[in-house]
Amino acid sequence: MTPLNLTIRSAALADAPALGRLMTQLGYPATEGELARRLARVIATPGHTVLVAVLEGQPTGLAHGALLPLLEDEGSAQLLALVVDEAHRGHGLGGRLVAAIEAWAEAAGAARIVVRSNIVRTRTHTFYENLGFGRTKIQLNFSKPLPPSAFAET
Repeated sequence: MTPLNLTIRSAALADAPALGRLMTQLGYPATEGELARRLARVIATPGHTVLVAVLEGQPTGLAHGALLPLLEDEGSAQLLALVVDEAHRGHGLGGRLVAAIEAWAEAAGAARIVVRSNIVRTRTHTFYENLGFGRTKIQLNFSKPLPPSAFAET
């Protein structure tokens, strides 16, 4: 049951310390400075949104969505990050954040929403399936480090 005093709003730079803790819980550790720099860049980027679930005045969850204009379809939105504080999981906050991202994506004209989840996060897979997401493919991800750039500094 979702708490009645939950609000969902756009992220602000002042949320960086709390969002850094949430991203660390998700498995992506970040210092307050790193998260503040990343958050500033993301919220200034057209086609992106970061939403924060606030419970009892405290940021308790976050969702990051982005529009993906693609050649292969009419355009999708992607749920890039979703995390609810460990102490508040299982009470519907994640579902509310996903619904808010879906509403944002629909208002922006996206034809569908996509989320990727690490194969080892089986509880997360069930969560998304319970929200109506269907599995569409299994893929490998590849990564290649690039030299430091000015992009990392902004």
